[in-house]
Amino acid sequence: MNKNRREKGFTLAEALLTVAIVLILAAVVFVAVHTYLRSMTKLEYDAFAKEIFVAAQNHLSMAESQGYLGRTDFGIPEKDSENKNTGVYYFVKAGNNRASLETTVFDLMLPFAAVDEHIRASGCYIIRYHRDAATVLDVFYWEDSGRFRHNYADNYADFMTKTGEEHKSELRTYVGDSSVIGWYGGAEAAALTKGAELLAPKIVVTNADKLTVTVTDFNKGNPNAKLKLIITGVTSKNSREITLSLAGLSEYYSNSDVTENTDNVVYRDIVLDDITQSGKHFADLFCTGTDPLIPGEDITIQAVAYNNSELTNVAYSTKQTTNSLFAYNDSDKASAHVSYIRHLENLDRTVSSVNVTNSALKHVTSSEQVSALQTTDLTWNASVYPRIYGASGQLTDAKFKPVNTADYTMTYDGALCSITGIDADTSGSSQSAGLFGDLTGDTVRDLKLVDFTIAGGTSGAGALAGTALGSTVANVVAINSSSSAAATISGAGDVGGLIGRAQNSQITKSAAALVVSSSGIAADAGGLIGEARAATVSACYSGGHTQNGAYDPASFNVTAAGGSAGGLIGTSTGSTVYNSYSTCSAKGAAAGGLAAAIDGGLVSNCYATGLVNATASSGAFVAEVSGSAQLSNLNYYYEIVNELDAGADGKRYMDPGSADIDAFDETSAIYNAYLTGTRKSASAYDASLVQYYQGDYALLTVEQLGASVSSTDFVAKHFGDWPSPEVRIINIKN
Repeated sequence: MNKNRREKGFTLAEALLTVAIVLILAAVVFVAVHTYLRSMTKLEYDAFAKEIFVAAQNHLSMAESQGYLGRTDFGIPEKDSENKNTGVYYFVKAGNNRASLETTVFDLMLPFAAVDEHIRASGCYIIRYHRDAATVLDVFYWEDSGRFRHNYADNYADFMTKTGEEHKSELRTYVGDSSVIGWYGGAEAAALTKGAELLAPKIVVTNADKLTVTVTDFNKGNPNAKLKLIITGVTSKNSREITLSLAGLSEYYSNSDVTENTDNVVYRDIVLDDITQSGKHFADLFCTGTDPLIPGEDITIQAVAYNNSELTNVAYSTKQTTNSLFAYNDSDKASAHVSYIRHLENLDRTVSSVNVTNSALKHVTSSEQVSALQTTDLTWNASVYPRIYGASGQLTDAKFKPVNTADYTMTYDGALCSITGIDADTSGSSQSAGLFGDLTGDTVRDLKLVDFTIAGGTSGAGALAGTALGSTVANVVAINSSSSAAATISGAGDVGGLIGRAQNSQITKSAAALVVSSSGIAADAGGLIGEARAATVSACYSGGHTQNGAYDPASFNVTAAGGSAGGLIGTSTGSTVYNSYSTCSAKGAAAGGLAAAIDGGLVSNCYATGLVNATASSGAFVAEVSGSAQLSNLNYYYEIVNELDAGADGKRYMDPGSADIDAFDETSAIYNAYLTGTRKSASAYDASLVQYYQGDYALLTVEQLGASVSSTDFVAKHFGDWPSPEVRIINIKN
């Protein structure tokens, strides 16, 4: 019978009894676990309260020595039985109400970074202190979220004021069924040890190819001393902290960056902004999450040594100010200062996430309008910038990234400074190539570009920019430093020495003297501009390259493999060009000394001297004239350079391309008249020209063509070479 019962299993009564036992055991275990967790939380909150107590006391002592009693808000006064002040005040911090307390003594007792920011900002607490004695009495701590949250409906100010000491005593040991309050004070607080005096740390801020901070801590022998670096936005008013330790923080610095000396510890090169490492941009480190800083705002940097285990002083370093993305300036309130390549690259939002809408920032003149000022000469160094990272990952490898300003309007003032050695390559992409990829409604002025190597794809390439749309370029030159400089401008689209394609733009008092080539089937190449469409080009020139005063027929200055090549402009469509010239040689399907094609617009008071070679159509001045183009009779070309094979009637020369163009070398009288005027200074690549002309340009400069030129205009001097008429026979037809 018993065997049968065992085979049939438990009876219903036995099953119910088993379930009951399990439930009872589970309840006991649950209560035990809940009690244990609550007790552990009480210990944790008590520890938080102690940390707040020590930090508040140390800061209060420092504030008292600095005369904090001038503050008007001391918190809420406690009253005695006769409703008189007892001298005891307290602050209630419930939730994230920090902003409303920043002008009170609370912010002196518990400033940013005084304790762990989660405790300070997210926790809830009451600090009771005696004002006259500058002594903290006790601290209550709780949290208004989580398992043991405490969220009484009572107003804490009223609660602390109206209840008696017995209620406070109850709160000090409070562990409720569903909430916990931590507390620190009383006899344990009175027995706190006095710690050794802390020494102020030292900081050195370096705003250069990287933005870094080096901190020296002089409290090495104090085991309880801690160190933090505080970064605060001048505009945002938000702060972030970096806790420094010997272990290192890979986000900002590594253990290898820490040096222990006899009496100090040095934390070297703590990174605040580095465009060569992924995730190390200022925007990555400080501009996300709660209380973000603003990319591009000025920041203050300060280190603090503190001890939240013992009663002692709090020691701050001097506070230093710099800019988060650009060079720091205190006088110019309307520009981003550019003193290093990092500052220049940080103008690109895809690199730095720079803010261009907040008009409170120095560089933002109005929403989406940015002003930048270059303060010194810059030189690109691939070893310093082995790669450039942006928000979306690596952007270049050992190459300069053309600055993209497409989503805002920029004014870039070069202040007559130079940028040397830029090496950019976008040939594998659809991006334009140049110092700036595309200029859209922008202004660039007073800038010298030296020894640029630019390789673009199909979107355009130029030393300054691949394209300029509705932009203004004034007093900008692109040159090589010597005849041996290998810098070239090339691409598969429109390519120019200065700008690949200029549309609805003003290009004035600017020049280029570089080797330019386009490999595109129907693309344009120009010594200054590849294609000019509805543009105005005035007081500009392009300088050529010669050997012993003559062009090398095997190596043209401007080439277009399958398109139009012009000494100054490849194709000019509906544009106005005046007071300008070219001394470049040009070769293409269509080629012209000044321009390969002029379709509409006006060309006036210009000249060209270059050797021309074309597979389809050519002209010593212009190859093709169409539309309603107007060429004034003030345009000239140097005829003898383009000498053709002699016919039966003697020497023949290439046609200028228009009956309105005159040869300035047709007779000695015309040539001499054309050169009337004082020679201007020149910087030639051809050594024979330097020797023969002793640093002077033999032909007319843009100033002598009639342009108003000052001593600070780069076009007052001719850069590049020209054919040497004095050492060649002037053609005299008559």
